[in-house]
Amino acid sequence: MKKIVRLTESDLARIVKRVISEGAGEIPIPKEGLYGGLKSVELTAADGEVFMPGAMKLNTKEGGKIRKFKPGVVEFDAVLTYQKFYGDKYAGKAFPVKGYYGCNSGKFTTGDLSAGGKVVQFEKDNNPVGTVYFTDAVDESGLCK
Repeated sequence: MKKIVRLTESDLARIVKRVISEGAGEIPIPKEGLYGGLKSVELTAADGEVFMPGAMKLNTKEGGKIRKFKPGVVEFDAVLTYQKFYGDKYAGKAFPVKGYYGCNSGKFTTGDLSAGGKVVQFEKDNNPVGTVYFTDAVDESGLCK
């Protein structure tokens, strides 16, 4: 037996808003990724050695997710690559990490595994177009709201 349910316009609007907000919890990172080659700003390693910009690269992880971390901050699956000149056991290696994007500041950050998770900030590295794809995807998803 079929049941007919009557909804007011406000009921329908409330249901649609709830479905959209639940669905906006995360978005997939396309296979080709959303950006590549964000480079670290100048940083100090765990042993006190100072490295010029570019000692680390941060890329979105293919097939990963972007999700709301807290208001104004988006968390994403990433790969952190230490350049070969980085002077410790991490040199030349890549690790899966969580990256963070500040919606208002426009800054990308992650933790430096070699320095006990110290926060490292990243900047665009001759690939502003890729970063635009990332920020556009985040803006369109509503994750920054």
